[in-house]
Amino acid sequence: MEIEKLLDKKDRKAFDEMLSIPRFYNVAGTMACRPVLIHVILMSIIFEHYKQLTKIGNEQSCSMEQVKH
Repeated sequence: MEIEKLLDKKDRKAFDEMLSIPRFYNVAGTMACRPVLIHVILMSIIFEHYKQLTKIGNEQSCSMEQVKH
């Protein structure tokens, strides 16, 4: 990809990891009636990030509860 050449090494690794996320969800994406490949890729990335943010939020809530007690 052209954009990868413009990124530094650390960002390139993160970019590659982000683009590997759709592999986890490709079966669900191909079950759509008329899948548009970029929609499947973007939704897979968004869903994975949502799960990660939810996990971080839950961990923070638990740590805040421990501080209160």
